[in-house]
Amino acid sequence: NQVGEFIKGNLLEEWKQKLDSRQAESDLLFTVVNTGLHDKVDTVSVDVTFATCDFKEVHPTEAYQRMADLTIPDFIVKDLDGRSVEAKIEDLGANFQYDLPKDRFRQAYIARQLRVTLPIHLAPLAWKTFQLLSGAKEEHEGLYRNGVIDTPFVTVSFDKHLTVYDKTTHEAYENFLRFEDRGDIGNEYIYFQPKNTEPIYAKLADVKVLENNARYAKVELSHELTLPVSADELLEQEQKGIVEFMTRSAGRSSELTSMILTTELTVFADSPQLRFKTRFTNTAKDHRIRVLFRTHNSSKTNDSDSIYEVVRRNNRPASSWENPENPQHQQAFVSLYDDQKAVTVANKGLNEYEILGDDTIAVTILRATGELGDWGYFPTPEAQCLRDFQVEYTAECHQPQERFAAYRRAKAFQTPLTAFQISKQEGSVAAAGQALDHPALNLAEICPTALKVAEDESGIVLRYYNMSQEEQEVVSDSKTLVNLLEEVVPEKLGALGPQEIRTELLK
Repeated sequence: NQVGEFIKGNLLEEWKQKLDSRQAESDLLFTVVNTGLHDKVDTVSVDVTFATCDFKEVHPTEAYQRMADLTIPDFIVKDLDGRSVEAKIEDLGANFQYDLPKDRFRQAYIARQLRVTLPIHLAPLAWKTFQLLSGAKEEHEGLYRNGVIDTPFVTVSFDKHLTVYDKTTHEAYENFLRFEDRGDIGNEYIYFQPKNTEPIYAKLADVKVLENNARYAKVELSHELTLPVSADELLEQEQKGIVEFMTRSAGRSSELTSMILTTELTVFADSPQLRFKTRFTNTAKDHRIRVLFRTHNSSKTNDSDSIYEVVRRNNRPASSWENPENPQHQQAFVSLYDDQKAVTVANKGLNEYEILGDDTIAVTILRATGELGDWGYFPTPEAQCLRDFQVEYTAECHQPQERFAAYRRAKAFQTPLTAFQISKQEGSVAAAGQALDHPALNLAEICPTALKVAEDESGIVLRYYNMSQEEQEVVSDSKTLVNLLEEVVPEKLGALGPQEIRTELLK
């Protein structure tokens, strides 16, 4: 990841020098880029340097004082066509900064910085430039009013629990977001709940509005979870005795601990996807925490994201399955839908899910276990995960026929927006634009997976696949298909078969 970020940073540094921003009224400019292959709605933050004082000019202490003494005017954000943009602007004060140019010695200075946060909707591979201008911020009524967030897609209300009303299906999901804790006397390979124990559910303790404007609302939910500190003493004996996990008799400790799960819920005016970011400190051992979404679903199957396909699985295992637990693997999302309604849950790195009772999606956000398992006793105390955690996931209520659009939004959730400050300059690249317009980037049923320069530099390679079980027409100007080795194949462009992968060479 660090190597990738380094390469990305170098390439963007080179690319941003080519942006043509001469039409801007201000010298304080920044550009937001959607480097992903999916349409994306999100917030993005960028640090903008208002002024600098170089250490070559004055002593560092005086440089700091000069920057700290600057008066920052009121700013608003507009695009380069003069349209106002809802944004939050924070004064970060004076901060030490440095540059490491390749052709000179290090350049140290003090910068007076601002942090700009704004909601934005960008097409795949698109970018847009904005400017800070002096002016008074216009106040708009926020989405959150009287305990309710209302958008064209959903109504979200907060009482003793979270309730989501889907305006597209007229379905009300009460107690939509829940946190469940169960004991775990299994191992790193397989979860196993102690016999004769029941799940514990966190209680919603507090609701706080963090941000509220016309484009999005952010609310903080605090759930309190009281749970045993660990399994009882019998578990260690059974682990050392190499007792097979399904025949263990260990239970949960009578000693209790408490955890606070703090969740930021963000709801956008122009997206049906609800965003969740949950933080907590794990203070217990031998347990599993899951987030639950009840879907009111009547289907016996679920869809989940896999590698180059969407897999359909039965909600319940075959009769030959002995373990009462039936967790499955997902990549970016899992979805339950029937003829009237659907719920899709996306995640970042939370790859274990289970369908409970046919209508509840359970996603594992923590497993804490003390042994590796398999063929001997291999204690793994670090796998008890006694530390801070932050997890991110989404939930979207929608019509069943809109599920592929929801899947695309789930994939878009994986890639953050990129933002950086630029100079007012002449350049060869427009200040706003889109790098590629191709049907595979826009069709709901089609999932693009890669865009790269061809190995022989003869063009651009675009790879995508069909998420559906029906043929899809992808009409492209390209006439060249290649395989994974980028060798030209004789097949002609035509209908894309169910779950078919296609790689095009774009000249």
